[in-house]
Amino acid sequence: MGQPNALAAQRRKARHFGLQALYQWTLSGASATDIEAEFRVDNDFQHTDGDYFSAVLKGVVGDVEALEALFTPA
Repeated sequence: MGQPNALAAQRRKARHFGLQALYQWTLSGASATDIEAEFRVDNDFQHTDGDYFSAVLKGVVGDVEALEALFTPA
């Protein structure tokens, strides 16, 4: 697998885990840091862009109010 394809696959896996982590965050109310730590222990991150996963999870959690406002009808 070429370098660009490998990076794309790692980021795809990171987005997949990120979506699952965000779902868990929504349901559990646990901190993004705790959820990230749990995901890294419970899942195989060998072929995952872990930095991207962290950025997605913490970015959404950090901007949740602004994101919710974008989806709220005026």
